[in-house]
Amino acid sequence: MALQILRRGRISLLDRILDILDPSKSDFVVYRTLFFTNPSGKFTGMLDLIFENDHGRVNLLHWMEPHATKLVSEKIADEMDDVKSILGGTSMRKPRSDSAKQKNKFKSCNTACNVIIAQLAKERSQLSIYFAAPFTLFLWTNGAGSRQTIEALHKCGLCISFPSLTKLLNNLTTQTLEEAARIARGPHVMCYDNINISTSIFVEQRASAPAKVQSGTFAVLYEVRNGDPAHMRLSPTLSRAQQASDLTFNCDVLPSRN
Repeated sequence: MALQILRRGRISLLDRILDILDPSKSDFVVYRTLFFTNPSGKFTGMLDLIFENDHGRVNLLHWMEPHATKLVSEKIADEMDDVKSILGGTSMRKPRSDSAKQKNKFKSCNTACNVIIAQLAKERSQLSIYFAAPFTLFLWTNGAGSRQTIEALHKCGLCISFPSLTKLLNNLTTQTLEEAARIARGPHVMCYDNINISTSIFVEQRASAPAKVQSGTFAVLYEVRNGDPAHMRLSPTLSRAQQASDLTFNCDVLPSRN
């Protein structure tokens, strides 16, 4: 009977439900309160029936996607905050013995606590590598990151795997070259610096063999922020350099007070 009345009034069932759930309509406050109270489980049962339907599942998942992402992020953040508070309370606890109190007056375990939190986040999601990736790059750039060492630390959760390291290096190289090309097309300053490259210690002793240490120079591009090309013309700079007077120690050099 109720559905027939709605049909004759050209009102859909969803329109009536939206009217009831509209917070601006005070006439349906009682119905709205009972609808969300869910004492009998009918509200969750309705959602279950919608999810079991093929078309309903598609619409429900499409609606849930942005909200689910936010919910999962907040859930993980809350868990990490709880872990941080527990670890912080444990690590920052004052030493108990008299000897420890004298030697560890300024004891702080913030770094260790942050590392543990970062590793727990990595165990929750492999995309959270804010410690593992930089630490692996640090070992590799300092010559301590052999494949065996990195793979062993990867098993302990402290590093990324060696194949992931090579992929990361390729991505960093590509991004750095793209950044250098972008800077080179705009106002920039180019400088030179020395470089020493250490090769393998197992270099064959023969004629024309590569040296264990190779030295050279490399260019460094610095982006000029808010640079104006008109202020960087070479001809006025050379002209003023030719007309400039010589520097004298008494007039042009002012020693510092220190």
